[in-house]
Amino acid sequence: MSKHKKRGPGRPKLRSGEAKSILIQVRVSVLVNSCDADTTKKLVELKQSRIDDRVNTLIRSAQPRHLGEPGLETLKRGMKVEFDRIFGDEKLIREVLIPQLLQSGSGV
Repeated sequence: MSKHKKRGPGRPKLRSGEAKSILIQVRVSVLVNSCDADTTKKLVELKQSRIDDRVNTLIRSAQPRHLGEPGLETLKRGMKVEFDRIFGDEKLIREVLIPQLLQSGSGV
């Protein structure tokens, strides 16, 4: 006789190898010094594809607990590190803000 853990309503039991499907919509902003605003805008335009790729990779590789943090601190730290690498300047970005992160789908 096999034992099964009871799951809450709407939480399907996943078999080995199955994946949850989650759609995440995120909006990211950065704070910079006013004297760096024009430079930063130009850098973002030039490196938009790389920025999108790194944000996508960070979100997809995040642990569920990181996506549930009230201030999303882990994601912000990761994005700051990646933006510093992309722009080649650790002092350009003062702070990463995530004013919107919406999750939907069968895995939420």
